[in-house]
Amino acid sequence: MRKFFIISISVLMFQAMGMAQSTFGLSLEGFAPTGDFKRDSPELWGGGFGMEVAIQINNSPIHVGGQFNFIRYGSEVRDGWHGPGLGDVRVRRNNEIFNTLGFVRLKPEVKGRVQPYVDFLAGFNYIYTRANFRDSALEEEFAQNKDLGDFSLSYGVGGGFEIFLDEYVSLDFRVKTLRGTQADYLTSRSVTYNNEFEAYDLNIKNAKLDYFTFSIGVKVLLSSID
Repeated sequence: MRKFFIISISVLMFQAMGMAQSTFGLSLEGFAPTGDFKRDSPELWGGGFGMEVAIQINNSPIHVGGQFNFIRYGSEVRDGWHGPGLGDVRVRRNNEIFNTLGFVRLKPEVKGRVQPYVDFLAGFNYIYTRANFRDSALEEEFAQNKDLGDFSLSYGVGGGFEIFLDEYVSLDFRVKTLRGTQADYLTSRSVTYNNEFEAYDLNIKNAKLDYFTFSIGVKVLLSSID
């Protein structure tokens, strides 16, 4: 997943730098479940980071592009005995969502430093839980295991505004509300250690992945190299 994320960023940046009036942005993301997702797991919240590239179409108010977002919505650490196979180790489980979204953006030109816009988005989520094993908190991990992973289609709308600091750099404030199809997932509360069998019990949950994000970021106008 990490290799895919890095390669995707590199490809999008290369494509964007070869086209006029393209922008590249990085953002910090906040996350909260809504709809079925919230009813199934109301305790969830989280955050992460995102990246996007947008390209203006023929000097019109229409921009098209793509976003990649990584969100961690919970983690849990257990120190102690993990059976004869592992012994006394530290296990951290991270619950995460990686999503990739294509979008069409309406961004009419306005006077002044504040530029509003509206997004229409569609793509998919990959929601997963992975466990990292260490001998102690200060040691390097010696193993990693994926407990569960599932895909979900995603679509929704968003909006925000940019505050231009100069001709090429702007601060970006944005919200998105996304609806998703059914997916299996785990939370920090749905994984418990069974002392009798010396193994983890997974209480797998299932819900439509509906959620809300809010973000603050920086965008840069990339010059054309045509």
